[in-house]
Amino acid sequence: MFEKLLAKTGLMDQARLVNYFVGGLREPIRTDVRANKPNNLSSALD
Repeated sequence: MFEKLLAKTGLMDQARLVNYFVGGLREPIRTDVRANKPNNLSSALD
C-alpha cells in the first residue's frame, strides 16, 4: 500500500521516504525497524 501511495507523490529523497514509512508503523515494530537504522526504503522494508 505504501508503495502505491508513493508512486503518486513523485520524487523524494531516501531519508524522507524512510521517515514517512517508519513513522506510519505501529509500536513496537517501529522501534525494531529504527533499531536497524535503515538508510533507504528497501532496507526499511526488509
